[in-house]
Amino acid sequence: MSQRNYKKNLRGNRRNKKKKLKRSTFLFLLFLFGYFGFRYISLQMQYHELEQKKAQLQMEVNQARTYQEQLSEQLKNSDSPKYIEDLARKHLGLVYPDEKVYIKKEKNVNQ
Repeated sequence: MSQRNYKKNLRGNRRNKKKKLKRSTFLFLLFLFGYFGFRYISLQMQYHELEQKKAQLQMEVNQARTYQEQLSEQLKNSDSPKYIEDLARKHLGLVYPDEKVYIKKEKNVNQ
């Protein structure tokens, strides 16, 4: 092989190596971009789910606070005569002797 052919062949090998290097770099960057794109989308979906869960839990906390306030109010009023009277009427069905009690008759749907 002559000196000229050897140099030409050597330059060709260098070009092929550069092309292979460019191709592998491009494929690596494409893979990297795809991976980070996939991770970004999956993290966005996970973030959205967690935000929904957070809103639901916040609503449950607000309901629990409201219920706690109602119970605190009942506890404060537990010694008042009005509260005791309301409980006796509601749960025990007690009435004053001079009161008239009206009982609603429900319509029977099956007849």
